[in-house]
Amino acid sequence: MKLRTIIMGMMAVVLFASSCTQESMDPLTGKYPTPTDYAFTSLTSQTSEKAASLRIFTLELATASGDELYVEFVGDAYYLHAAAFSPANAATARKGNFIVGTSNSGTRLIKGNTTYPIVSGQLTVALSGASDYTITGVAWLDNGEPIRVQYTGTIVYEPDPEPVALTQIMQTTVTPQPDGTNQITLHMGTEGITVTPGAYGSTYGGTGKYLTVDFISTDATLAAGTYTPANNGATANGNYVKGYDFYYEAFDFWMYNWGTCWFSMEDGTATGAHIETGDITVAKSGSTYTITINNGDVFAQYTGAIEALSPVGDNEPIALTNLFNAADNSAMGSSTITLKIASAGLEPSYNAATWSWEFSGTGTYISIDLYSADGTLSAGTYTAAESSAIAEGNWVIGYDFVDWGMYNFGTCWFEVANGVPAGVHLETGTIEVTDNGDGTYTIDGDFGDVVITYTGAVAIPTP
Repeated sequence: MKLRTIIMGMMAVVLFASSCTQESMDPLTGKYPTPTDYAFTSLTSQTSEKAASLRIFTLELATASGDELYVEFVGDAYYLHAAAFSPANAATARKGNFIVGTSNSGTRLIKGNTTYPIVSGQLTVALSGASDYTITGVAWLDNGEPIRVQYTGTIVYEPDPEPVALTQIMQTTVTPQPDGTNQITLHMGTEGITVTPGAYGSTYGGTGKYLTVDFISTDATLAAGTYTPANNGATANGNYVKGYDFYYEAFDFWMYNWGTCWFSMEDGTATGAHIETGDITVAKSGSTYTITINNGDVFAQYTGAIEALSPVGDNEPIALTNLFNAADNSAMGSSTITLKIASAGLEPSYNAATWSWEFSGTGTYISIDLYSADGTLSAGTYTAAESSAIAEGNWVIGYDFVDWGMYNFGTCWFEVANGVPAGVHLETGTIEVTDNGDGTYTIDGDFGDVVITYTGAVAIPTP
């Protein structure tokens, strides 16, 4: 019986091999159209535009005979990263996609006076050093014709400018408005600005920069989100008040630089300018705020607590309710499990084409990597460790694969605004896992600025 099994197995192998050989010998001529080669020799133009946490890199390449290729790649670094880019529509494109073409946008070939949108294929970007690029691939035009793309040349991207670091909160006031909203006024300054309290308020001195902002909120808290400019007296929730001057009739003089303004201070003398354009974003992780303005004229950022709005030490845990992914990572050679848990109102969905999670709505979620010897969740207290030193009783601190352009692995915290996530590494703190004995677990994480809690079932599929 054993000999018969061996013989039958050998026959199957021979038949399989002969079948493959016969197929491989079939002529391919006529089965598929031959791609037309386009050797692009010059970079006519390049742009890089931010789109939330992503960037759109547009290249215009030209051949010696004058044919043009417009390509729109999607990434998240300041430069075009190396990757094999797949097609996606503009509305759903993520990092690692190129945007499919239309008659006047996206990725398209222009030959003579005719535009051919590119609708499928793969374009591979290789990067040597800091700026030596090679772009190759086969792409399909909307008329069904394939083209083979080849370009080698230098494409230079400049790093993003660093924001002016606002390091101190100099003033916080909350003023109820007649329409029922609240005006939250913040003054945020650089390290060189001094604050001297007085009977009629504080005075500022020193040398440096400071930003004043009047946020409009439905309550007395500063919610995460994007605040847009509005004129004083015509604001609503989610606005900030544009800079303005007003005439103080009772005392017959003008008051300058109220609302949202940018000040340069030199030896105690301040020069102010109105801010009237651009959005101001507010992110919040635990008790830490990140407030950013970048309107072309002013690029500044404050990161830290705002004691008057969220007292340090009074940090209530964020209730997470939706464990939307649980995975045993042993198949990848890692003795860890991954748990992704979101707040209510955030709707995750997995995109198999891009191997990534996508979101609709606004909210928060955490991705946790815990040590597990057998792919199950064990009760206990977990402490932080690097991925290379993970052992029993550890959780993995956040890390990146920078060389691959891949970010926020391990344990990270994400703020999602209008479907776009922004992640930060978690590197300190503890995670407490309690087995409730009824098929549910309680997971409490205290990472300092971020404190979370989850109670519910945890089902980890076998890989």
